[in-house]
Amino acid sequence: MTAQIEHREVRPTGYGEIYQIPYQSDMSADDIRRLFPNTNAVIAVDFPISGEGEPLLTPEGDLIGHQFKNGVISVDHHNDDLQMCQPNICTTTLAWQMVEAGMRPNKKTPIVINHHDPDSILSAVLLSGMEGGLVKRDKLVEAALCSDHGVKPSSEKLNKIIELLFALDERDSFADSWVAVESLLRGYRMPDYVDPALRAYRAIKKRAEEAFQRVEEMGRGVHLLYLNEGIPSHHFIEAARRGGAKVLVIISPDPYDEKNLRIRVRGVDLPEFVYLTAMDLGRFGFRGRFDAGSIFANDGIDPDLVMKTIVEHMPT
Repeated sequence: MTAQIEHREVRPTGYGEIYQIPYQSDMSADDIRRLFPNTNAVIAVDFPISGEGEPLLTPEGDLIGHQFKNGVISVDHHNDDLQMCQPNICTTTLAWQMVEAGMRPNKKTPIVINHHDPDSILSAVLLSGMEGGLVKRDKLVEAALCSDHGVKPSSEKLNKIIELLFALDERDSFADSWVAVESLLRGYRMPDYVDPALRAYRAIKKRAEEAFQRVEEMGRGVHLLYLNEGIPSHHFIEAARRGGAKVLVIISPDPYDEKNLRIRVRGVDLPEFVYLTAMDLGRFGFRGRFDAGSIFANDGIDPDLVMKTIVEHMPT
């Protein structure tokens, strides 16, 4: 068993059959099944599941996830399949396709998330049907896509949804995040915890703008930024795109061990058929998807060699 999660750590969100579990870097379908032993199926949303699963396809042949023999269904875009390596794909896209194709299991099927960024929250919302008449499904998909790939949304309301979900991410609460979004959509007064979270989020965004002035160009569209704190990478994507970056590399202290470094790699405007997962970064411990991921650089990993590898894999 790879995960160390116990049944008592499975937290109901208070919304239907959506459950939270603690984040683990490596979970298998068997790990998920152990947490939910008495259901016909379990849907794991927006985090990778190790093991051999069968592709889950819509009637049109679109890949929307993987199904395991033990009844676990993984709806997640963090894999190397070419259908997932597209800027118009995120987990919420897959959830939308699943619902539109009539493939979602019954309402009693548990939906499991392990983090609270916009894509995770909104994909769970769509799979549960909680959006109801509040907002069109395609608008939630747009919000998730824009947040995940660093693109500006088409309306100020969607921008506010994205900002709310990013600001509330660290509260680690599906309920708090969705109550805030629901309040926004209904025009209700915001919960008291929202304003302090937004102020803190905007303060970080301002520090990110100041820090980005130190960005360096390393060649072939690869830009490098050193930070002395772990500012979330989504704060830099828009500025990096304006600056002509194809890839942004952020080197900052490892949040789990300050003696080491964390190297975050974000595809900002990757050329067609250029994927981070195909850049031989696995030898450094790269974990992520085609356009975003991290390397936790211990004493045996040279950041300069990581940079050299990325630049060499970019087209001239």
